[in-house]
Amino acid sequence: MSMEKVNDLVTRGKAKLVPAAVQEALDEGCEAGALLDTMIAAMDVVGENFKNGTIFVPEMLIAAKAMKKGVEVLKPHLASGASGALGKVIIGTVAGDLHDIGKNLVAMMIESAGFEVIDLGVDVPIENFLRTYEENPDTKIIACSALLTTTMPALQQTVAAINEASWRSKVKVMVGGAPITQEFADTIGADAYTPDAVFHHDDWGSQISTFISPEMFREFIKPAYEKIYGYFKSHGVEIIVHHSDSYAATLVPDMIDMGIDVWQGVMNTNNIPELIEKYGGKITFMGGIDSASVDRPDWTPKLVAAEVQKTCKNCGNKYFIPNLSQGMAVSTFPGVYEAVSAEIDKMSKEMF
Repeated sequence: MSMEKVNDLVTRGKAKLVPAAVQEALDEGCEAGALLDTMIAAMDVVGENFKNGTIFVPEMLIAAKAMKKGVEVLKPHLASGASGALGKVIIGTVAGDLHDIGKNLVAMMIESAGFEVIDLGVDVPIENFLRTYEENPDTKIIACSALLTTTMPALQQTVAAINEASWRSKVKVMVGGAPITQEFADTIGADAYTPDAVFHHDDWGSQISTFISPEMFREFIKPAYEKIYGYFKSHGVEIIVHHSDSYAATLVPDMIDMGIDVWQGVMNTNNIPELIEKYGGKITFMGGIDSASVDRPDWTPKLVAAEVQKTCKNCGNKYFIPNLSQGMAVSTFPGVYEAVSAEIDKMSKEMF
């Protein structure tokens, strides 16, 4: 019964309850390895539910976080390396590229599948990928991400350096990112490319209005995006994240029509709670913490905490993912991004 309880709680994303359930199962004599397998199986169910459209991105991420909490309890009871039973994966966004949302989604899902993830972050120099592998020679996969077309050369150079390493035959190289295609992956010598998610950037408005009327958008812009995103979806892409840190509330029905799964960058000038109530289940909203409100020279931890708490409480825990509206793993003023991330983690523990 304890194993079934752990499986059920992970599947339902009950991050607060999973640690106690895992400990209870251990106390009853369940083997740590078997509990890990149970949680991995739960995430397989979550993945299938997402593919079938019965759950959406927030529920998938919440379930992955629940599993992570359970693994933390298991780690002291597992044989060395067993918490990453399938092996190690090194992941990072290549030099010159500061985008991390897609990479973080991939890292979380890889970890929930049973791998140990070594996340190098963003703007990762070639030598960091090489050195990290040499420090972890049991790594199975090196995953490199590039969101910008201007950083595709950096991705190519990174893969070329890995291909020249003496240990190349012992590891697989996986690449991904919005501009990356199977053809490009083959050309640069990568082993794998899976177009499961795309992060695309195109601002459609200012902070208070769209650049053009919804009618003009539907006539001149929407048809092209329907073709682009339709092509992505027909070629295996499961999640499309579109970044627009602007007002675009009047375009949400069009986003849904175009196949956008997550609107990243949604600012609070959009009345996010109203949008969630109206469109939740058809699209997920990501953002809510306007960068300009906290990323300023006179910022304080207290200011950051107040903004994050207000956003999370106003928007709730369904069909919403809190983050800075600008969408990158950086801030203009040192410490702001880290403070916001820490406060979001606190609120996640409280609300989920």
